Amino acid sequence: MIGDLKISFKAVPATANKHSYVQMVASINGTRFRMALKQLVFSGSQEELTTVSSTLFRIYKEAQLQGKHITAQALKKQFLSPPPTLLYRAICRSNNDHLLNLGKTISYKQYQFQLLVIQQIPVFCQLHYGLPDISISTLPDNFLSQFRDFLYRQQTIEKCDIEEQIRFIRTTLLKEHQKGNIELSIPLKEQLTNFHIPNKRLIPEDICKLVETHLPQHLATIRDTFVFGCYTDLLQ
Repeated sequence: MIGDLKISFKAVPATANKHSYVQMVASINGTRFRMALKQLVFSGSQEELTTVSSTLFRIYKEAQLQGKHITAQALKKQFLSPPPTLLYRAICRSNNDHLLNLGKTISYKQYQFQLLVIQQIPVFCQLHYGLPDISISTLPDNFLSQFRDFLYRQQTIEKCDIEEQIRFIRTTLLKEHQKGNIELSIPLKEQLTNFHIPNKRLIPEDICKLVETHLPQHLATIRDTFVFGCYTDLLQ
């Protein structure tokens, strides 16, 4: 039992004409629905039943976050609908694509940095929304501001890295939206597009690290031109 949502499972034994399966009953806000989970056998993995419960709870909790009164039939309809894109999973999937570009357009150090940022998302979602992951369509318009405030409260995160972390999340979501992999509400898209992130100033140590980074020839040429501009004040 979690809040007004109650979920129970009951084993339905096999008969001469039917295989055994799991009967689920979900009740919420005074309404209920029954559903036969014929793909599940009650003697099977408890993890599968936990996954079903977690999905129903996420749908229920997201409705609460949006201030909606959800009925059992609405809960069932969303449960049977194609699964939405979740924030943590979407960013993990996008970052995994960077593995193909290690040593080309992204360094291993930068990849590790991005992984550390991603690990913060389930913690943030649990604290703010009561869920370890949340549908992107349910994110509030001020999601990025909430995430920034969360990062600034973390004592284990270097303050100088926070804006870079925000930039990574923002850029990832916008790129995934441009590719058609995720949908963004108009207000959330506007916030991501217009969110102000102070430009990070390069210091001499940064320039030295850039010079020492091994890059393919075509990228090394661009890097050398940039470094030349920095030292000759051509880049202002």
